[in-house]
Amino acid sequence: MNEVRVERRLAAIVCADVVGYSRLIGADEAGTVAAWRAHREAILPIATSHRGRLVGTQGDGLLFEFASVVDAVAGAIAIQTCMAGRGLAESEDRRFRLRVGINLGDIIVEGGDILGDGVNVAARLEALADPGMICVSDVVREQVQGKLPVVFDDLGPRSVKNIARAVHAWRVRPAGSVPPPATASTPAQAMDAPAPLRHSILRPAIMALAVSLVLGVAALGTWLTGTWPWSGASRPAGVAIMVLPFESPTGHDQEYFSDGITEDIITALSKMAALANQQNLRVMGRSTSFSWKGRKIDVRQLGRELGITHALVGSVRREGGRLRISAELIDAWTGRSDWAERYDRDTGAVFDIQDEVTGKVVSTLIAMLDVTSAGNNPMAKPSGKGSSPGAEDPDERQRREEAEARARAAEARRREEEARRQGDRAPKTAPPAPEPMPAPSAPAPAPKAARPTPSVTAPAPPPPAAATTPSRAPRAVMRPAPEVYDLLLQARLLAAKGERPALLEARALLLRAVAREPNYVPLQMALADTYRAAYERRWEETDGAVEGLEAALRSIDTALSLAADAPMGLAMRSLVLAHLGRHDEAQETARRAIAAKDADAAVLDRAARTLVLVGDSSAALDVLARARTLDPVPSPAALSVAARALFLLGRDADAAKSADACLTRAPADRDCLEIAAAAAARLDKRDAARAALAKLTALDPGFGPETPRIRFAKSYRNGRDLEAIVEALRKAAT
Repeated sequence: MNEVRVERRLAAIVCADVVGYSRLIGADEAGTVAAWRAHREAILPIATSHRGRLVGTQGDGLLFEFASVVDAVAGAIAIQTCMAGRGLAESEDRRFRLRVGINLGDIIVEGGDILGDGVNVAARLEALADPGMICVSDVVREQVQGKLPVVFDDLGPRSVKNIARAVHAWRVRPAGSVPPPATASTPAQAMDAPAPLRHSILRPAIMALAVSLVLGVAALGTWLTGTWPWSGASRPAGVAIMVLPFESPTGHDQEYFSDGITEDIITALSKMAALANQQNLRVMGRSTSFSWKGRKIDVRQLGRELGITHALVGSVRREGGRLRISAELIDAWTGRSDWAERYDRDTGAVFDIQDEVTGKVVSTLIAMLDVTSAGNNPMAKPSGKGSSPGAEDPDERQRREEAEARARAAEARRREEEARRQGDRAPKTAPPAPEPMPAPSAPAPAPKAARPTPSVTAPAPPPPAAATTPSRAPRAVMRPAPEVYDLLLQARLLAAKGERPALLEARALLLRAVAREPNYVPLQMALADTYRAAYERRWEETDGAVEGLEAALRSIDTALSLAADAPMGLAMRSLVLAHLGRHDEAQETARRAIAAKDADAAVLDRAARTLVLVGDSSAALDVLARARTLDPVPSPAALSVAARALFLLGRDADAAKSADACLTRAPADRDCLEIAAAAAARLDKRDAARAALAKLTALDPGFGPETPRIRFAKSYRNGRDLEAIVEALRKAAT
């Protein structure tokens, strides 16, 4: 007889279903089906990004197969994270919560289906999970422990239907998060479960919003107690680094330079970490880092507050033609120095120093991950600056050398990615020259009352140039002249002030710089952002001219022609397109930015703003929540976007909290004042609504309830969104 061969393989199986789906169907069948379809569309790309495959669906059930159990757990956490964020847009009785079960076992493959005991165990584990939680088998815990920043709570051996043996179950959750209360059916023996710490550093208003935006594996109530998802009393798994703002010993006049170098190191570290494919290596974003600027900081306290394992500190001194930079990588739990270096070079070597610092930091952190994943204690032996000569054993040396090789490979991939982005969209003919705007010889002064107010829009574009012979496409400048880089850093600081004279001065500096280095991508993006900011803030009527947006689009397109698919370029372009009323194109461009592997929190925050304008506030909240996993302390701009999204979803109380948190950090933020007034009005808090509106009109005397419609009619895809804001502002004005 011919033996029938059965295809078998080892796989990680993830089963998920919706809690209370029958109740939801009974209350609103059509609405529930449509809502679950939308949730599925949101979470399926997450599984795919973690190398998972959707095997089948049945009603409210989902079955995934993963080749790696680490990917399966990371993907399940990301899916629960997404669902928790999307739940912000739903009322409590209509909120979708998933139970998830994960097992590692042998499966039988029949066509596109998978069968067998391994699948059955995953299904039984899913039934044991609490709403919003993940339950895994013992073999999953053994394979994942130490490789992801998670904690396992022991649920004990459980007898489950149609499985002869007892299944030892574990609940998995982010390290430092608070476990749900124990029930009679849920033993509460937590393994390495750290006790949460309340934050004492952040101001309450900021903390409340940050916590509400940070995504949870369980119901968001897990972190509504005032803790970050990574904070705790014990060292978290994996590695997380925060770059503290570098000090400027030479005084405030050089602070823009040290701040700029700090920002660029954060960006480079984030990109290298993404390209190194290290899922348990996190780099805190700019907003979180700079929220500690100017404070006396105990790095070990930061370790417990934010769940970081390392901090990079340093100083920048520039005198004459010399540049002196010191950098030190400190273990945030022991205070030990793991690496330190001082650089004394010509000012033109600033990019070399940045590359050396980021490369060394990444290689050191990857080596730490190797030690952790090997089951060793990274705190058991001193390393780096504190090591004694000859203390490094052969195994440690091998790990260090391998980590340095991987860091070099990550840097090489980063450079290859930049080269690819230059080549992917390089035109066959030379692109049009950058916008030929006059470059003033000195920064533009603040406008005086007695003189005509200068426009911050662009002049009319020149007529198109005659056709030219095809020529070689220009390449991006990666290392501009020191004086050009200095102009960029000065302009960044001025533009961040949010004042019209400062923005005019920033643009003047950028135009001077672009005239010298038109192919330096950060310059083109910074220049574009000055036009976008003027259009949105409307200090003068001329600021809202469409020519400003067209000038911004030209600069962004120049940048993208030099670095195709650069995430920040895509995010910026999506927002400008939305303001121009090109909503379909804007939405697609924002999605491309969000999907980029090296999209950082700043990119996600910007893309979320676009999603609000194109009418997808629920997706915007998902994106903002993902951004908070990279940058836990949101910027005022991110808080403003969150407030607007929540308001448009009818979550007025949450919108008011978000706007208040924004105004705590940026009292003159006009976007936040607008939503604060609108949300308070709909909550029937008339005094608060009038107070916010009065502050807004004091800052913008021409502002009235109808102003958003007049200024931003093209920006919003859905007229009802704009009408909701106007109607609430009318109520606030009465």
